Amino acid sequence: MGCASSTDSSGPGKARKRPLDPGLEKEFEYVKLLGKGGTGETHLYRERKSGRLVAMKLVPRPLPRVLHESILREITVCLACARTTRSHVLA
Repeated sequence: MGCASSTDSSGPGKARKRPLDPGLEKEFEYVKLLGKGGTGETHLYRERKSGRLVAMKLVPRPLPRVLHESILREITVCLACARTTRSHVLA
């Protein structure tokens, strides 16, 4: 998960590009918005070095206290998925 501030300089009807934390912009290229939820937005990025597509959830900063438990639960699920060897789950 990354954190970003919400900016939209593209105008109406254009794709919204979300800035990444400093340093990550060199490693990832923005592709598109995948979805919005109660804790943030998920965006598709391409890793510049490998060309691999990755989804990143960007949450607002500072993280609202009410979201702490939800975010920790998501991190736990992501870590469990990363440890699986099932072919249909990609980490």
